[in-house]
Amino acid sequence: MNPEPISEREALERERKELSEALVRYETELLTTRDAQRQHIIAWHSEQAKMRLAEVERQLRTTLGTIEEATLASNARRSLEHERAGLLAKQAHFRVELDGLPRNRSAQRGLVLWNIREIETQLIAVERGLKALNSKV
Repeated sequence: MNPEPISEREALERERKELSEALVRYETELLTTRDAQRQHIIAWHSEQAKMRLAEVERQLRTTLGTIEEATLASNARRSLEHERAGLLAKQAHFRVELDGLPRNRSAQRGLVLWNIREIETQLIAVERGLKALNSKV
């Protein structure tokens, strides 16, 4: 059986846990060992583990930042798509209303046309926002 593949974040979290546990062991062993040469070796391993732990934590912060950024972009995209759908529905409503108005009701027709133009302007802004989000992907 092949083990389940793990994400980069999970691998980094696992390594951080293992390094933290190793550091505790090294520190404990340093306190209990009387052999100077052995203490030197343990201290070297401890320093190596501390440096690697710092690197793993830096990578985790970067990975989590990327995940958070992607989540924010996804939420923004979903919000803009929802707004676009609402604007398209309003636009359709006003077009139906415009089609139902008699030609001699020019003031009402003008107001409905103005509403349609306003919605089109808002749609352009939403489309620009979506385009900007998609270009970052």
